[in-house]
Amino acid sequence: MHAPALQYPPDSAAFGPYDEIQFRWTWDSELREREFFTVRLWQKGELPETYAFLKDTQIAVDLPEGSSGTFLWNIAVVRLTEDSTWIIVSDESETRSFDQLTGAFATPPVPTPPPEVMQPTLLEPEEGAKFNPTNKIHFKWIWYRDLEEQEYFALSVWHEGIPEEKHSLTWVKTKDYILDLRNPPIYDIDFSGGHYLWRVAVVVQIGPDPTHNPNDWLLIAESEPRRIQISN
Repeated sequence: MHAPALQYPPDSAAFGPYDEIQFRWTWDSELREREFFTVRLWQKGELPETYAFLKDTQIAVDLPEGSSGTFLWNIAVVRLTEDSTWIIVSDESETRSFDQLTGAFATPPVPTPPPEVMQPTLLEPEEGAKFNPTNKIHFKWIWYRDLEEQEYFALSVWHEGIPEEKHSLTWVKTKDYILDLRNPPIYDIDFSGGHYLWRVAVVVQIGPDPTHNPNDWLLIAESEPRRIQISN
């Protein structure tokens, strides 16, 4: 499969410590349900590292504070398999470089609102998936980076028409959760049948909790809701 075509920045570009760095590329095919662009970014002399997985064809890059030197980047298309491993399904793009400069000559930026954090990407079940009361529902999703120590994925499932905030199902560190409809958790959620919505949020715990559930938490990012159906 052909490679994505890099658009910006041009090869050997240079950025000051306050410059915005944004990668842009094109691809003349459509990504399938479990396919994503993978952005690899690394400093010259080091091994390539995965920076992000995403569906979009651009991304703002946030280098660690104080970074300087020459960096390399490229793009490829990857697919998430049924056993939750990644395989490359396209040729890799060309590899481009850019220099991150430092020095007193740089002009500090005008303060701007913080950038929007990338939301989790829902994988399974798909929109409109149907289940019966004897099924197990395997929820799967991905996020562009690993969780920090005090961060969790918050999975919410709620009956359509009922406020979501009352129906958080669980908080987990993994990128999946299996709900057994024959023996659901003891929460105020009626799984007897109908249309339901689900979403995944990333939250950070800001208060102590011996059970490690971040019931005192702040929201970092959340996915769009997706609809499923459970038959009566």
